[in-house]
Amino acid sequence: WTLSAIDLDLADYHFVDVGSGWGYALAVAGVYPFRHLTGIEFAGEFHDMACANFDNLARNGTIDRDRVTLLHASALETELPPGPLMILLANPFGEAVMRPFLERVADSHRRNPRPITILYVNPKHASLFGRDDVVEIPLKGPSAQLLRWFGPYPVRVFCWHD
Repeated sequence: WTLSAIDLDLADYHFVDVGSGWGYALAVAGVYPFRHLTGIEFAGEFHDMACANFDNLARNGTIDRDRVTLLHASALETELPPGPLMILLANPFGEAVMRPFLERVADSHRRNPRPITILYVNPKHASLFGRDDVVEIPLKGPSAQLLRWFGPYPVRVFCWHD
């Protein structure tokens, strides 16, 4: 519902799931025309499970495995890909990690200006997005209503702009 409630050409974007777990959100994103999908997971057992899940999805012809990169890494050490980004944060960490992560995003944007959109699910630390270089994108239309009425968690969308 969130992707339907924002007005972006998803084919331009690289989808990055930070705290990707076993890959569920990446698999869902795989049905959309993102140019590439990346999962970043710190926990080794979840990363291994995601690799097995995507290998199985590729064998079944459900997803093109070449479109997916799975990283067993820290969000605070991983370089963000070039080009327009859509980053999913399903409340993957507390404020102590969120603050430096957002600084890394801002630094990446300063070095390589491009659209960077963050889908923030269960936005417990949304106040950290209160920055001059970030705007909140309102969710619109019937999908936004469905998300508000039936979504298990609130979602806010933030964007670094030029």
